Amino acid sequence: MADHTLDPSLLDSHFRDASTWLTSTPAAANLPTDTKLEIYGLYKVATIGFRPDIPQPGFFSLPTAKAKYSAWQSQGETYLKLSNDSLEAGQAAAKERYIAIAEQIGWTAASDEDEEGFGERKRSGMGMAVSVMRNDDDSDLPAPTE
Repeated sequence: MADHTLDPSLLDSHFRDASTWLTSTPAAANLPTDTKLEIYGLYKVATIGFRPDIPQPGFFSLPTAKAKYSAWQSQGETYLKLSNDSLEAGQAAAKERYIAIAEQIGWTAASDEDEEGFGERKRSGMGMAVSVMRNDDDSDLPAPTE
């Protein structure tokens, strides 16, 4: 498991990559509901804060909305206590846990060595992301026909 506590910028980039991977991997679809709700709550704490910024779902709301609200609230309370009321420390701890879950499911962080020489292109847990759009460097390709 990677150590993300040494460099906050590494933590943030790994968190972004892990969240991108978790939203697109088929492995996440088969996770237990409790794990999915934990991931949701951790993401909300890491990106927004300890407390939901939306009104609590009402009596006639869907069960999913109520469960998500409760998950965010629960994770927020946990990380608020762990961080001694420090938003920055709580968000970092939530990102750590989020990344740990992603790694347990199968995500791996791209090392700095893997990313050298790739310019603006980013790597995710599923390999390098590439564009299918033509760019200005494609001068050696034949011109499109009409």
